[in-house]
This record gives sequence, structure tokens and C-alpha cells, in this order.
Amino acid sequence: MAKIGKLLYTMFLMLAGSGLIMSLAGCEDCALDDISTPVLPDGRIGFAYSAEINLETECTPRFENVWLLGGQLPPGLSLRGDGRIQGTPSRLGDYRFTLAATACFSQDVYGFYDCEEITRGYYILITE
Repeated sequence: MAKIGKLLYTMFLMLAGSGLIMSLAGCEDCALDDISTPVLPDGRIGFAYSAEINLETECTPRFENVWLLGGQLPPGLSLRGDGRIQGTPSRLGDYRFTLAATACFSQDVYGFYDCEEITRGYYILITE
């Protein structure tokens, strides 16, 4: 019986080291497919603005983050890590920017996360 236990333990270590444990658990099929918010609404100076960036994934991520990669948001608006854009616009203009999103799905036996990143360009027109 001790030989069988040792053999199973050795096989577990080999599988864990090769990453096969994660595919046996079904984590290999998780992916960040897209940012499912195609466009953002326009805003008006002095009026509250709220929009949300949603991620399209095959599985629920352990954690996700959205951030400004390039360009600038309209003055008065801010982007939270959960993908919410909120505030009160204070200047007219056509604001173009790029957002990046990361979703992390699983953690391997060494403590590293399986994360994916995607980017998308947006614009917000602020009028009177």
C-alpha cells in the first residue's frame, strides 16, 4: 500500500509541475474574450456622468482591473479599477483614449495567476 501511495504522490507532483492539474480542473478554458462595452455615452458639462466598462469572459475571473492606457478622460471624470467612469464633466471637447483590461482566472501551484489583457479605444464627446 505504501508503494501505491508514493506512486500517486509522485504522479501528482509531475502533473502539478507540468500544469496539467489546472487543465484537469477546467481552468484552461477561461479567457478574456473582449471588452463588451462597444461605445460610451456622450456627456454634458455640469451634469453627472456614469458609464461602465464590462468584460466578456468565459469564466468568472478571480479579479479584474481596468485602467487608462493612453489619452485622457474628460476633465471631471475618473476611471475606477472596476471599470466605472464617473464624475461631472467640466470642459467641452472630444476626448479620445485607450483603456486596458486585465482578467485573472486561476492560480497555479507556484502562486502565479493566469491573466489575460485586452485593449480598446474609446471617445466621449462633452457638449453644453
